[in-house]
Amino acid sequence: MEAVLGTELTIETIYGEKKKLRVPAGSQSGDKIRLAKEGFYRLNSSEKGSQVVMLKVKVPTSLSSEEKDLYQQLRQLRK
Repeated sequence: MEAVLGTELTIETIYGEKKKLRVPAGSQSGDKIRLAKEGFYRLNSSEKGSQVVMLKVKVPTSLSSEEKDLYQQLRQLRK
């Protein structure tokens, strides 16, 4: 649901720091979000590169009858 509507997550960077990550509405599995200046240091420089986060969207495998009805209603709205 978060990928459909968009959300803000807290993730851990490669340095172990907690950072906020904004996931835009409509995000798909495999989409990449770039965190500027959160990656490895550039060679011979004190400047950091970017950390790239790849999204893995999970789709529910089992639904309650109420959830299934709601998804069916959404399907009807999309037609």
